[in-house]
Amino acid sequence: MEILQQTLLKALANPSAISLEDQELLKKASAEFPYFQLAHTLVAKAKHDQQAPDAYESLGLAAIHAPDRRHLRKVFYEDVHIQWQPAGWKEENTWCRY
Repeated sequence: MEILQQTLLKALANPSAISLEDQELLKKASAEFPYFQLAHTLVAKAKHDQQAPDAYESLGLAAIHAPDRRHLRKVFYEDVHIQWQPAGWKEENTWCRY
């Protein structure tokens, strides 16, 4: 499960750089957890970027699982990157102290 978490964080940070190995891991996760919409979306995005022959089929599967297809479109056609920080992370020079 730790490998899946790392793969997801890496893919969310840069969806255009999903490797074939990451795709396989995400496919396994989506097979194990069929309602895991993020895995379907990331696999479809990777196949679209790599112009895979089954990219259209993967996009259709991702669209079925997407609660809002406008967001799916943004992932595909806009430069979407998610900034994240590990839980409990505190920046030294921040205006808000915890």
